[in-house]
Amino acid sequence: MRRYFSTGVILLLLFFSGNINAQINFKLFGNYNSRFIPSDSIKFNLDILENIVLKKLNDIRKLNRLDEFKIESILDLPAEDQSSYMSRIDELLAIQTGLFKTSSDRMRFYGGSKKSVELLLSVEIDYKRKQFSWDETAEIIVRRLTLLKEYKSKTLSSSYFLIGIGIDANKNFDKLYISVLLGNYLTFNEG
Repeated sequence: MRRYFSTGVILLLLFFSGNINAQINFKLFGNYNSRFIPSDSIKFNLDILENIVLKKLNDIRKLNRLDEFKIESILDLPAEDQSSYMSRIDELLAIQTGLFKTSSDRMRFYGGSKKSVELLLSVEIDYKRKQFSWDETAEIIVRRLTLLKEYKSKTLSSSYFLIGIGIDANKNFDKLYISVLLGNYLTFNEG
């Protein structure tokens, strides 16, 4: 009887440890299905898209023998703030109105230093002509970040290994605004 009990406990532990890994994957990537068509803005979870963009960027960095990007909240919060602002006014701008105009101001507000690089993009997602999958949408964003001359030197630089990604859509849901902040240990507040 005791032998069956200990075998059952071991099987339960193995079963639940597998579920914990599945739960971690689910929280990290959501219910990721590359075939899902994000044409319905209610189902289009931008956090999932941010995670896919990060994964694709890290795949490219691995191919170039660079350290993977790691999400850092000091960079992520200002990036989300900027992408939200750009989507609200429906314009690609580096400077906001109000108290925290520049990325340096936003970085300091969220607890970091001024040492970061901000990359801004807008991507047309007109679903009337074509419906994009998660992978296609992420691929468009990653291609721009890694192939445009002014961004390639930063995204494929060994100087940056911390990242914050903010993606938001305008109210018509036909354009995405992306803010990417890159940093390193100098990003953290001095003192």
